Amino acid sequence: PLVFDARFLNAEGSGGVILQSEGSASLATRPVAGRVRADRGFNTEQRAAAQVGSARPVAQWEAGSPNVLTLTDGLGGVREVKIIKRLIEEPYDGAYGVSEFARYTAATSAGDLKSSPSVLAQRVQTKYKWEPGRPSQPATRIEAVEIAVLASGFGDPAGAV
Repeated sequence: PLVFDARFLNAEGSGGVILQSEGSASLATRPVAGRVRADRGFNTEQRAAAQVGSARPVAQWEAGSPNVLTLTDGLGGVREVKIIKRLIEEPYDGAYGVSEFARYTAATSAGDLKSSPSVLAQRVQTKYKWEPGRPSQPATRIEAVEIAVLASGFGDPAGAV
């Protein structure tokens, strides 16, 4: 399994469960009322750093425009993920899920001016689960299962409507 820090932010100030690393061994949870939004920039950079031999992209993402994530690698390549459709399960019993359909665009390095960007369809389904902590005992681990499908064309690669 891949282990990395992940951060979730208040969605437009409405609240939710905010999970973030404190040191290297534990997670701090701060429950609040409402919804959360994954910090895509931070989470993408942390995931890349945890993968052995992976290039470490620089992520550009803003909470005010949460559907667009732009990644730049050290070789001049640029990738953009734009969420087209999202389904979020309401959190229950220490778990929730997210399903996203996106347009994935990858441009080659700056040295290759003759090629066009590749445009693909992407479906990512993620289920998060954690042990709900009491106020004096925050959750120490969050587990996630993620299924990602990337396909050419514009139809949903997972077959969802």
